Amino acid sequence: MYRLGLGYYGIGRQSGIKSGIITEEAKKKPNTDDHVFGVVEIGNFIHQEFTKNNLNLEYMVEEWLYNHLWLWMTIKVSKEEHKKDNIIRNEHSLEEKKLLKHYKKVSNLIFN
Repeated sequence: MYRLGLGYYGIGRQSGIKSGIITEEAKKKPNTDDHVFGVVEIGNFIHQEFTKNNLNLEYMVEEWLYNHLWLWMTIKVSKEEHKKDNIIRNEHSLEEKKLLKHYKKVSNLIFN
């Protein structure tokens, strides 16, 4: 539920929010959008925040969501780079993911 309902569709669409960042390899090869913070992690974080805010749906939609849209940011990577050995899953905190520490084996990131 968290992965699909909140992680992918928490903002109403599965594709996330394109950051404009792409790897050099993704410019040349088949590619895909990678949710930087991971859809499972997004869903779990939203659940924690919802609980922390006393299940206040109005607050979560009217205030919290706007300040947390960065959670759905995506980076375009090649399909090869998107494999689990290249972008490490489920081992990093949100703070570490903000620093892109889980992007272990990807080509240079550039702004497209």
